[in-house]
Amino acid sequence: MDDDKLKITLRQLGISLPPLTIKREDEIYYRQAEKAIPRILANYKEAYTELTDEQHLYMTLVHFAANMFCQLDNNETEPLVAQMKEAVRLIEEKLDVKAAS
Repeated sequence: MDDDKLKITLRQLGISLPPLTIKREDEIYYRQAEKAIPRILANYKEAYTELTDEQHLYMTLVHFAANMFCQLDNNETEPLVAQMKEAVRLIEEKLDVKAAS
């Protein structure tokens, strides 16, 4: 296994999942997910008592997928924000030049 790869085993609902080979620097994200999933799942079980365990799991899955897509959208705006900041800087620079003339 590469030095930058790591094999980890996660647990969910008392079950050991099959080992995953991941980038070493990504381990923290997998460990955070391992802790967050039961918390989110418990919230859905409490809020929707009439649903089955399978439905609760699907709702938890949708929750994380929606958050992921939201993050992707936010990250995709970063180049635009950087361009806007640069445009503002250039405008301010030009205004200072005009004001000094």
